Amino acid sequence: MGERCGEITRHSNIFKGALTGAFFISMETIWNIIIETVLLILFHYPGAAIRWVFLLGRKPFRQLLKDDGYLNGSIGIVVVSFAVWLTTKAL
Repeated sequence: MGERCGEITRHSNIFKGALTGAFFISMETIWNIIIETVLLILFHYPGAAIRWVFLLGRKPFRQLLKDDGYLNGSIGIVVVSFAVWLTTKAL
């Protein structure tokens, strides 16, 4: 009976370890994912518009939107950040 009780305790300790963070993602990671996703969604269209202007309209705007959302969002963030920096520098 004592051996069986030890086995139950060992399994419950493994379960407690799983609940205390072994299989859960930290809140910091969750917030990073949420913020990155929101930023990329917000800057998706401006990034595609900037790419369309630099490609001189050779590719349709809809195709640029479908190409790569991460690239569009990254370009949008960089260009808008640069424009804000330039504006604040001029003031």
